[in-house]
Amino acid sequence: MKDNDATVSEQKELCILQGANEELLPNKIVHYAADENRDYYALHYVTHGKGRIVYGNKEYSLKKGDMFLISPKSEITYFSVDSWNYYWVNVSGAKVHSLLDEVGFGEWFIQKNVDDAEIEQAFRNLTGAIPFSDSLTATGWFLVMLGRLRKLESRKFDGRRMYERHVNAAMQYIAYNYYYPDLTLDFLARNLAISKNYLCKIFHDSTGKTPIEYLIDLRMETARKRLTQSNDTVSEIAKTVGYRDPLYFSKEFRKKYGRSPVQYRKEFTEK
Repeated sequence: MKDNDATVSEQKELCILQGANEELLPNKIVHYAADENRDYYALHYVTHGKGRIVYGNKEYSLKKGDMFLISPKSEITYFSVDSWNYYWVNVSGAKVHSLLDEVGFGEWFIQKNVDDAEIEQAFRNLTGAIPFSDSLTATGWFLVMLGRLRKLESRKFDGRRMYERHVNAAMQYIAYNYYYPDLTLDFLARNLAISKNYLCKIFHDSTGKTPIEYLIDLRMETARKRLTQSNDTVSEIAKTVGYRDPLYFSKEFRKKYGRSPVQYRKEFTEK
């Protein structure tokens, strides 16, 4: 096999696409839409300043030493509170999901207090290699960074209560996959390797809802926004939020908002 053929094969497993060190000035907002044609993960590491991130109708504070991940199909907005500096890298490939899952991003999309000189140096070297199209060096430093993060996270996870990790993992899994029609309680519990009864109990204790109620609420809120912000048909919107049957979707929407999707859109446009 030729060297360039080997590189192509490696990139199918793990491919560093872009990356840089960037300063986000006050009043600048960055938005990732859920319906973008995006198949990569965007990993960020904050080096100084403060910012905030909006995800799943919740807002989180970020500061020096925090990391956050933007996954394909996720909708996230972030902005600076003051001048905010961070490294970012876009990465794709067959192994990316499993590698990120190993260091905790399968359960959280934010890693707090990862203020580590070795991780920052890895990001510096990684992003420094990208302008020279040095994919091998960039990939190597990405793996070095993940290896260091895994060592730090293994100590951090020991002090967390397991049920909190499972609830956070379930909420993130639903947020990333709500548009799949086959997302069921059975499927969710199997992916978390816990029983359905246990998942329902800890989820309800933490959120006041069952996992399915949480899923339906997220689907309905997403559908409500699309009805007011797009010209998509009800059938198209139903499909994008995980319903194969538009009539069943309309029934669920009426149950949630007291009117059909068509009525809701009409009332909104007439305001």
